[in-house]
Amino acid sequence: MQKRFVAAVIIGALLLSVALTGCGGGSTKATGGDQGKAANPTSPGTSTPAPKPFAGVKLTIAYPSAAGYADAVGSLAWKKLQDLGMTVDTKFMSTSDLAIKTVTQGDAQIGITAAVNVISAVQNADAPLKIFLLDTRNEWSLVAKKSITDPKDLNGVNYGIHSPKSMTSTLTNYIAEKYKVQPKVRVVPGSDVRAQALLKGQLDATLLEAGDMLTVLNEKPNDFHVLLSIAKELPTMQNLTYFARADWLQKNPKVAGALVKAYLEAVREVYVDPGKLNAAMAKLFPDQKPQDLTRIGQYYVDQKIFDPNGSMTKDSAIDTMKFLILNGAIKGDANNPDYSKYYDFSVAEPVLKEIGSK
Repeated sequence: MQKRFVAAVIIGALLLSVALTGCGGGSTKATGGDQGKAANPTSPGTSTPAPKPFAGVKLTIAYPSAAGYADAVGSLAWKKLQDLGMTVDTKFMSTSDLAIKTVTQGDAQIGITAAVNVISAVQNADAPLKIFLLDTRNEWSLVAKKSITDPKDLNGVNYGIHSPKSMTSTLTNYIAEKYKVQPKVRVVPGSDVRAQALLKGQLDATLLEAGDMLTVLNEKPNDFHVLLSIAKELPTMQNLTYFARADWLQKNPKVAGALVKAYLEAVREVYVDPGKLNAAMAKLFPDQKPQDLTRIGQYYVDQKIFDPNGSMTKDSAIDTMKFLILNGAIKGDANNPDYSKYYDFSVAEPVLKEIGSK
């Protein structure tokens, strides 16, 4: 957990203007269309510099856990938003449920979590939420002790998941059904925490995000291996997504659009220059060896974990919902998933028209 705590502190330091705003006790809740905050440009002919287009806009983003390696791209995007005048705050919650609750209650405008959690919240709690952007593609790997040579050997082993309502839980159910096994499931929140539990012998197998998988294999290559690449087995599965209240998206299209544009620009930049991703990760995790972060960053680039178009397509939504329905994670008709209740394509579409698709 040391690594994640440091990352959270550093993100707060990078976003100093956010901390100052928070100390002032200002609310992050939106009060009007585009939060009623965007400044007007300076009139032609004046010597005063034109104000930034989003000066005064406050944006709070709720994460489902402590910061991870993939969040380095987000940190690059939030810097772009700051350059436009926005104040960006980040809240690292301990569970996906808390991130969803924070956004639903209006204490954050944007949230990040797996698609399954957002859809479940809408179905089971009438949460007024919509998914509007993909954060990462499926990057999961099932890492296990080398003594476990086949998924059928998972029966009865100590196996970790993030929470009972999470993508790790859904994928575990998929694995259990496909290979007819029943591992001893333990709740261990955080991919990084589960990685350490593996290394300490507290778990025999678990699903890990790409960076944590590489960490385990680098530290103990003779003890662990990738038993299953879920990313290869389910390539179209959406992983982490950005979501917001539906009414906030309707009232603040310019702010939401600016976030999407900043994020997609950051993704495209790291593919052109992976050094930017490595530098951003180094700021988040200064306690880690640069060569380890470079290896992790290169893996993310090589495997195209980040989608330069945000994966906001109907086909991607349908494939994800079909999988979740067939594995009992959400309700619905797998032959005809009603994605319109859970996805809002209107934010990303105009941005892609402006910057083009890759």
